[in-house]
Order: sequence, then C-alpha cells, then structure tokens
Amino acid sequence: MLTDFWKSMGGKLGERGLAALFSPVLLFWVVGAFAMGLPYIRQEGLGAATRRWGDGFQHLPVAVQGGLVIGLLLVVALSGLLLEQLATPVLVLLEGYWPGPLAAVRRRLAQRLSLRADKDKSELRQLLGNPVPSPSDVIRSEHLTAALLRVPTVPQRRMPTRVGNVISAAECRPDDRYGLNAVTTWPALWLVIPDETRQEVIRARASLNLAVQVWIVGLATIVWTFLAWWSLPLGIVVCTATYYLRVIPAAYEYGSMIIATYHVHRPLLYAALRWPLPENPKLERASGWRLTAYLAAGSLQTSPLFTPRP
Repeated sequence: MLTDFWKSMGGKLGERGLAALFSPVLLFWVVGAFAMGLPYIRQEGLGAATRRWGDGFQHLPVAVQGGLVIGLLLVVALSGLLLEQLATPVLVLLEGYWPGPLAAVRRRLAQRLSLRADKDKSELRQLLGNPVPSPSDVIRSEHLTAALLRVPTVPQRRMPTRVGNVISAAECRPDDRYGLNAVTTWPALWLVIPDETRQEVIRARASLNLAVQVWIVGLATIVWTFLAWWSLPLGIVVCTATYYLRVIPAAYEYGSMIIATYHVHRPLLYAALRWPLPENPKLERASGWRLTAYLAAGSLQTSPLFTPRP
C-alpha cells in the first residue's frame, strides 16, 4: 500500500497551525461544550444562561480572560494537529489492515466480499455475452462494471472493507495493465510528474484525509455520552454517513488520480531511469515488471541498454 509514502508527505498536505483551529475537531468541542452546558440551559433558558456565562467571563481579570482564550485556542489547535496525525493510521484501519487478533475476522470478511465480486464478474460475463441485451441488461452491466473497478483483480489483494478494496484496486491497476507495482514505483514517479498533476493528487489525498478526520470526530463524539445520551446516536450517525457519503467516494477519487497518473505519465518514469520504452502494448507488462524489479533490488544484467539522456 502507499500509506508509507503519504506518511512522509503528511506535512505537505496543508498548512498546520491556524488551519487546525478550523478542522473538524471543532465539532467535537462544540458537542462537548453543548453537552456540558445543556443542564444549565434547561434550568435557566438559553438566553439567561448565555448572559450569565458572559457576565461571569467579563468580571474576570483581563489576564485571566486572555489566558482562558489562549488556552482554549491551544487546546483546539493541538487537538486539530493530533487529528491530522491520526488520519493516516485510522485510514489504514478503515482499509482493513487489522492487527493480529482480528486477522481471522479480516480473512472472513475479505472472503465474503471476494465471493461477491466473483459472482458479479460471472454475471457480467453472461450479460456481455448476450448479443441483443435489453435496456435493463445494459444498466446492470454498467453497474457491475463500476462495482468491479472498485475491487482488486487479484483475490489475494482483496480487503475486508469497501474503502480497502477501492484503494487496493487502484494500487493493483498499474501492475495489471503496465507491470508497474505502485508501492515500488510510485515514489520515483512522484518525483517526475508535472506539478499540476502532483497538486491534483495532493488535493485528492487531502480530501480523503479530511473525510477520515470527520469520521474520527464522529467516533470521538461518543465519549460525551456520559454527559448527554444523544451523543451516542449522533456519533453513530456521523460515522455512518461520513463513511458511505464521503470516505468511500473520496477514496475512489484518490484512487482514480493514482491510476490516471500512471496512464498519462508512466513514460516519464521510463525516461528518468533511462529505461527503454516498451515497443508495443503486448510487451509493456513484461517491461514494467523488469523495471519494478530494477527499482526494488537493482540489477547486474547487461540488458536492457540504458537510453541516452534527453
């Protein structure tokens, strides 16, 4: 997976400091503040409680007021920075890379999703074999094609979650088509792609990270349940809605950018390494495998001959 690469790029996905104040972590603290203040609001009413809190704050010494404001800003900023750091490891968990004790569960879920994908592939073959498909068959074929694009073609690379399958499928596609293993070749390709493409990939990854951060905040909101029972259903709703409406689409968009980068810019990788371009599509996978092996372990072979520098 490309997670290790993005860990090293984490500091470049956006401005940290002030931006952390406006991250999704604000939702967590707003819910907590509301949960803590709700008993007083119920007793006094929202207007009276707000005025009392405001009057109490104004009667504090200026130094104390400043300290409280700075302290609150620091807490929000630091929790926002922590949220950014948690995005990548939590995404790894959402992908389905679970620790040892959950390995059996992971295998079972991955097998179930894999069987569903194989069933969809078989159905798609039957539909495509129909010489005169009906309109409903055409719609069904399009649906199955889109679904299969989100699942790795190699059963061993299939994951127990939808997000994991979407990202794993994107990482497998360059290998399937061009023989280029994404985990091995992506860091080198990243160095030579145009800046415009690089910014598009960064934007897609940042969008995925933001969606994961919202999911984390939804999960964290559940801790306020001891103050307000509604924090539990609120957290569950936020997590569920974010996962299906934001995390999965953002993962697909990010994966699509990875695939498109290989589609368009893989010749730049060959040129930068002075590796001869494949002569035709039939030979490309074999050439890509050799290039991947060269990047992974080097080579003592006398072929292929390096091309002249441009």
